[in-house]
Amino acid sequence: MTVLKYIAMQKNRLREKHTGETYLLGKDEEAVPVQSRSAYDILGEIDAMQGLNKSERTAYEYAG
Repeated sequence: MTVLKYIAMQKNRLREKHTGETYLLGKDEEAVPVQSRSAYDILGEIDAMQGLNKSERTAYEYAG
């Protein structure tokens, strides 16, 4: 086995081990895991956020 083949095998092992994982870098460059969610769940969370929910957006549009 050559060194290049060994490196390729190690890369593949790491890829297989972490398949499907997604991370974002936080404020201090720490890795924050992100869980897979549907677009419906994400949009529901955004809609529930203070200042971003539908009633507050509507009130802001009429006041502005």
